[in-house]
Amino acid sequence: MKKQFPISNPLTSGGRPAILHRVMEPVASHFSQHTQPIKSCAGTGDVGSKIDFIAVQSRRGGTSRLCPTYSVSIRCSLQSSLFHWVLALAFLFLFPLNGFARTWKDASGSFQVDAELVKVENGTVYLKLAKDGKVIPVALEALSAEDRAHVGLVQSPAQTKPGPNLGDPASSSASPEKGPALMAIPNEDTKDATLLNLGPIGVRVTTERDSQGQGMGSSGEVAYLFEKSTAAAHLLIGDRITGVNGKAFRNDLGERVGAAIDLAEGSTGNINLEILRGSEKRTVTFNLPKIGSYSDTFPYNCDKSKRVLAAACDWLAARQKPSGRWENEGDGTASITAFAGLALLSTGDPKYEPQIRATADFFVGMPLDQVDRLTGWKFVHASIFLAEYYLQTGEPRVKEKLVELYKELRRQQLSQTAYPYWFSHGRFDKKEPGEGDGYVYLGVQVANCLTAWSLMRMCGVDVEVENFAHTWEAVKESGPTGEMPYAPVRRQPGGDGDAWGRTGMLAMACYLSGDQARHSRAVMGALSRQWETIYFNSHGSSAMGKTWGTLGTAVIDPRLFRQLMDRYKASFDLMRLSDGRFVAQPAGTHTQDFTGGYLYGCTWTTAINALIYSPAHGRLRIAGGGLVIRGVERANLRGPLQTAFTQIEQGRNAEALKALTEWSASQAPEAPGQKDAAAMRTYLSNLASGK
Repeated sequence: MKKQFPISNPLTSGGRPAILHRVMEPVASHFSQHTQPIKSCAGTGDVGSKIDFIAVQSRRGGTSRLCPTYSVSIRCSLQSSLFHWVLALAFLFLFPLNGFARTWKDASGSFQVDAELVKVENGTVYLKLAKDGKVIPVALEALSAEDRAHVGLVQSPAQTKPGPNLGDPASSSASPEKGPALMAIPNEDTKDATLLNLGPIGVRVTTERDSQGQGMGSSGEVAYLFEKSTAAAHLLIGDRITGVNGKAFRNDLGERVGAAIDLAEGSTGNINLEILRGSEKRTVTFNLPKIGSYSDTFPYNCDKSKRVLAAACDWLAARQKPSGRWENEGDGTASITAFAGLALLSTGDPKYEPQIRATADFFVGMPLDQVDRLTGWKFVHASIFLAEYYLQTGEPRVKEKLVELYKELRRQQLSQTAYPYWFSHGRFDKKEPGEGDGYVYLGVQVANCLTAWSLMRMCGVDVEVENFAHTWEAVKESGPTGEMPYAPVRRQPGGDGDAWGRTGMLAMACYLSGDQARHSRAVMGALSRQWETIYFNSHGSSAMGKTWGTLGTAVIDPRLFRQLMDRYKASFDLMRLSDGRFVAQPAGTHTQDFTGGYLYGCTWTTAINALIYSPAHGRLRIAGGGLVIRGVERANLRGPLQTAFTQIEQGRNAEALKALTEWSASQAPEAPGQKDAAAMRTYLSNLASGK
């Protein structure tokens, strides 16, 4: 962007000292603010000469130097005299504009260094050390929150050539390598402001927040622009968004923008943002893909919900590793692989068959003798995925792995402690301190295992009846009001925190166990007391808490599920990006840095939000689904085929197999329904051959 400022006449303003003041001050101002316009120099004796800085540059030793992302061109106006030309250029050579270093810190705050930013490339920041000029690479996630936010501002696409408008269909399906950049998304809260994502528009703003961390301001200052987004082509860092569709915000920015996105996607695709750039007011129109508006019953009976889920699953499917796993910006490879696999499994779309099978292969081949502090988490999440997969396929190899996983989880139960039916992060034995950590008792792991064991029972795994019952009694004793406590002892490190997510998981366990109707009512009461205050603040919200709480209400309290989905409908649209993924919105609490324990990154956030949309498909038991057989759409079955499906649901497998065999023999090979009959026979055959 061209910046102009007047240069005072050196003959009338005191010679070279005046030039030093007139030239250096605005250039330094440019570097310190990066995105702010350079203001005209104050002073007397101005003869109207101008230097136009397309960007800023110094010279040192005859080599072009300066802020690495800038190039330079210096031109004087035609009115300038040759004397002004020579004097101004000579000054820049004699008094170089030294590179602007700053102090950079690591995420822990233990180390710091003075250095200049050279470039950011593939998640790596290159810094030039002030002491010796050496350029060193540093992983972006290793930097402090403040430094990552600084990188996001300096490297903002608003400073570079705008990318394509993602509202256009031609540019809305980017490849994994060339999609909108993620490397410098600043997720952290900044004191009293929330960096709020404004949905598929492609911009994040700072604004006031409510107790849930949701944007409620009357304006939002543009703080981050996604590369190649529609916002990057029209907005600048520092722009202030003051209204939408001709109406000013009134402490409702997030709610209003989310509602406007839904309206635009269900009509013309256009959304108008009112912008204040400096003192200039303007209206900017953004065009979004017309994917429809949410129905009154979303995600049920809602075309938009199906498209949102499909887009998220497409994004996930493109990022699965050849080994079948997904990797994440933070910890928990096995857990995020389970969640991403469940999201794909929930759709019933055959195009994801290769990814789903690869996920099953990954978990079937996962060794169970590798002990680490999160062993329990990865084993229980693997169990949930494999159980859901088995219930759709009946593959014997999967059941065999589920038996192994049950034995391992049973071993991890803290039978030698004062609370023998509780769990920790993984294996914990006081005689083996290397296999545990200070968080001895974890309520969420108890709920996780009860859910996994309930699913395993549906798969025919021999779950110890007495131990299963005692574990339920331990839960009810520690949380008689329905809440799943953090731990059975108050003195344990970590405190009780908030219980939305782990109580939601307990709700799923109640539903799946089939014999906890009385405690289900208590759990419903606990969830109804929590959802309005801690929905986005739940412990681990961007990775698990919000999803488990939502699915828990879907299966045991449809009325509450409807309330919370309606209440946060706008928020779901605000979390979406144009390429299908979701980002975490900072909450009011639990907002550690991007790689910390609460903001896990886009792979987590996309998978768990996709699961929130999954109940509509009715294919996952954890989301309230019934019997699902791969390759069979129950709604399309008629007559004998419909009867056979019902018989399988009731466990009358021999009758169903006989009916299917007789029906297929009586029909032409190409008759409608033959594929459904074949899929059901394969399912029954798998069940019969299982151990």
